[in-house]
Amino acid sequence: MEEKNKKRNKFVFMMVKEHEDGSIGSRHFSSSLCELIAIVFFALLVFFICKLIYDSIVIGRLSSEVERLTNENYLYEESEQALKIENRELSEKVSNISSTLVQKVATEEAKTKEETQNAIPKGFPLSSGEAKFVSDTLDNKPVLKFSDIKSVSIVSTASGVVIGIEEDAEYGNRIIIDHQNGYKSVYRNAGKVMVKVQEVHEKGYPIFTVDSKSRDMGYQIIKDDEYIDPLTIMEIDG
Repeated sequence: MEEKNKKRNKFVFMMVKEHEDGSIGSRHFSSSLCELIAIVFFALLVFFICKLIYDSIVIGRLSSEVERLTNENYLYEESEQALKIENRELSEKVSNISSTLVQKVATEEAKTKEETQNAIPKGFPLSSGEAKFVSDTLDNKPVLKFSDIKSVSIVSTASGVVIGIEEDAEYGNRIIIDHQNGYKSVYRNAGKVMVKVQEVHEKGYPIFTVDSKSRDMGYQIIKDDEYIDPLTIMEIDG
């Protein structure tokens, strides 16, 4: 009996509609159809709720990604700006170093050129004053003979190292300076010797003092072990 009662417990959904002529129309929907509609509605509701949740999650993730990319872009721009500043500073440093290097090279070249020129015995062998001189020979070798020297001292005509201080039969003493470039200069005088062997001196350094007993001098130049006339390279006004 209970099972039969359960089978009879069904419901019917009825829609009533009034027509324009005043008549009443109705439409009946079975319980099965109503249940199907309810299931479909529920399913759609669940679908839309799930989609809303899913879209919220996606939007949230997209927002986080956009924020992350924005932050990364900001950091990239900061890094790029810092690199530009660093690159500019490095460029300035390189430019300064290059300028300094070029200037240093130019200075070194000028110094080397000056040292090279100063090592050529073309200077005048007297510190100041007047003297008579004439080209002659000594032991069949060219010599520039000075007489009546009014100078205070006899000086080296170029930079170099003193390699010999010897007695000289005609002038008293002989000093030989090696200019270490193929040139040597020889100074013969009776004055006081002011240098020592192995000393290195610059152009114009006093090597003899001149007094009343040492007013004559013999000056010679050797190039590549051959004596040459000093007047061929000596600067009279230098």
